[in-house]
Amino acid sequence: MSWLRWYGSRVFTGIVDHRARIELVEKQGESLRLGIASSFTDLKTGESISVDGVCLTVVQHKGGYFQADVSPETRRLTIASAYEAGQQVNVERALRLGDRMGGHWVTGHVDATLCVSQVEARGDCVWFRLDGFEPETRPLIARKGWVSVNGVSLTVNEVGPSHFELLIVPHTLANTGFGDLNPGSRVNVEWDWMAKMVFEALRSRFVKGDRDGKLPPVH
Repeated sequence: MSWLRWYGSRVFTGIVDHRARIELVEKQGESLRLGIASSFTDLKTGESISVDGVCLTVVQHKGGYFQADVSPETRRLTIASAYEAGQQVNVERALRLGDRMGGHWVTGHVDATLCVSQVEARGDCVWFRLDGFEPETRPLIARKGWVSVNGVSLTVNEVGPSHFELLIVPHTLANTGFGDLNPGSRVNVEWDWMAKMVFEALRSRFVKGDRDGKLPPVH
């Protein structure tokens, strides 16, 4: 229980609450200050908000409007540098102990930005192919496993050497930013944190003598 209490205030479920509007994008040296208009009216300074899957800290707020800073490291590792005023983003507040768990554990620490390479309507759903993950991360993603894309908890349909495929249902299309994605769009991706923990444990246990720290490839 103590582990859940420690972790519960710092993670998300990947179930997007709503789409919010970026009102301000202000450069502050190598960092960014974002101003976002949301439906959250009881925010507190210092609390964590997932913005397109990135854990940001509220530094100012009034009503549903809040501001958060994006560090140079976060700008480098996410799609935040491409944000513009007027753009819509997926938002979710941090999970509270006792909340219903509708998605999977999402930390808000983005692992990669990938490119949407193909989009195809399939009945009421839309199929997406995302390309560009590094070969060494292949063990972290599995068919029917979890992945977070722009903060949305999703099930992986198929996996290739450097791509994976998703089938997005109508509800998700209507309530997240997936309906706005086209070939060429870039997205934030976070691998399943449990897979990452297992990967690190295996690497430290079995690959101690391997200087580059890589596990054998998964086929």
